[in-house]
Amino acid sequence: MLGMASLFFLFPWALAAEGRVSYHFDTLEGRIAPETFRRYVRPSVREVVENYFALIQEIAPESAGIVRLRESLRDSAIHFPRGKDIPPSTQALWAHYGIDREISLILPTLIVPGRKRDIDEVMVFRNILSELHRENVAFIREMEEVLLTFETPYVGRGEGGGNLHGRRERIGLHFDQLIALLLPSSVSGDFKSLYLNFIRPLENRVFTGREDSYLMANLERLNNIWNAFHMRVTKSSIKMDKRAVDTAQLMHRRWNGILKILL
Repeated sequence: MLGMASLFFLFPWALAAEGRVSYHFDTLEGRIAPETFRRYVRPSVREVVENYFALIQEIAPESAGIVRLRESLRDSAIHFPRGKDIPPSTQALWAHYGIDREISLILPTLIVPGRKRDIDEVMVFRNILSELHRENVAFIREMEEVLLTFETPYVGRGEGGGNLHGRRERIGLHFDQLIALLLPSSVSGDFKSLYLNFIRPLENRVFTGREDSYLMANLERLNNIWNAFHMRVTKSSIKMDKRAVDTAQLMHRRWNGILKILL
């Protein structure tokens, strides 16, 4: 991991003060072409996010099915415009059909050799899964209505996508709750913190939202959060096997690759 001193020498225009690195800019304008951001930065951000969920699956293998459905939900966002006058694509609807089909297959993945779960934990998992299923079915029904009645006198209450977007956000939240439940208690705090403060903003604001200015405005904070997590990994404060540590190191190299492009 790059220390603050080495980060200063690598990026001489980043000024170190009081043990921290300060970036004196808040936008990509004038520093990097939009095409470079689209072709290099956003794909790299996506790789960092995907590496995080690969790391989750190495630590909690039973999360694989949930992670796969979560990725399907995220990737379907490109078929789901927010414009009031643009109907969602049927491709987004097919993603939710797939979620509905596979939800029933998730619960058996809780049964992992050598991993005991108490009845309370399983019941919480079941309750969240049931709520996810209910929300997804409601989404499907409302979206079918929108697609059938859009630009007709019979347009449904989901017109404009406001209610549908809210349902998609709640479905994503339920996926995140399920994944958090599957993490071993010894690492759950570190991973939840990293997700809330680093991974989720990168995924929602930079990759999906394409907010390049958000990345630049928060670059120092994001870098400090990642470096704190990575330091705990390298010092073995977070207990993981070698394969998981290697994935964390891959995330570190990719994050530093993003910094090299931006600075």
